[in-house]
Amino acid sequence: MRGTSAHNGSTGNILTTTLSSSPPDKTHFKRDAKSSGPRTATRQFRSLLNISSSPKNNLSASMPMDYETSRTLDVAADMFRDSFAVLHDMQQRNVLCDMELKIGTRSLLCHKVVLCSTSKYFRVMFTNQMRESRSSIVELKELDANAVESLVTFAYTGKIVIHIDDVQALFHASSFLQFDTVAAACSDFMRQQLHPSNCIEMRKFAEQNG
Repeated sequence: MRGTSAHNGSTGNILTTTLSSSPPDKTHFKRDAKSSGPRTATRQFRSLLNISSSPKNNLSASMPMDYETSRTLDVAADMFRDSFAVLHDMQQRNVLCDMELKIGTRSLLCHKVVLCSTSKYFRVMFTNQMRESRSSIVELKELDANAVESLVTFAYTGKIVIHIDDVQALFHASSFLQFDTVAAACSDFMRQQLHPSNCIEMRKFAEQNG
């Protein structure tokens, strides 16, 4: 922006000042020591966004950047494994457990959020307006206590042992509580164990469990 002034010949006072929006003259003037006129200076402005490409930083805007502008940290697998290991340890020591599963005479203390993360049955129970969602005790009837305990351990560790002696009880409990991964594994295991000597029993069990 450039200013121009007009002087009154009789009084020498400034009468008017006119502003111009044209870009400043880039010509640099040297001030004469004998001159009494005002000093004129030009100032160049730079955008802060262009500092990184400034020659002072030895970078050129025309050259590709050879350094990282972002970095992604992905430790999900290790973090989930370690976090659930901590939760399992807390469950075994009854730390911050907020619910109790009762299966007959056996009682299991655990965390609602862990069961919700692996079982659709508990997810619906605790996230909807059901009576159990407001209670810290859930009673499970007609389920094998050992099978339920194995499923609770699976919810914390992701590991479970399917044995031919308890596969039917485990399949029934996992189907009822909607541990779908375990139920599918039990189904595959029983299919592999199918034999003429147990085919009638297997068919009966299949009819009972749909």
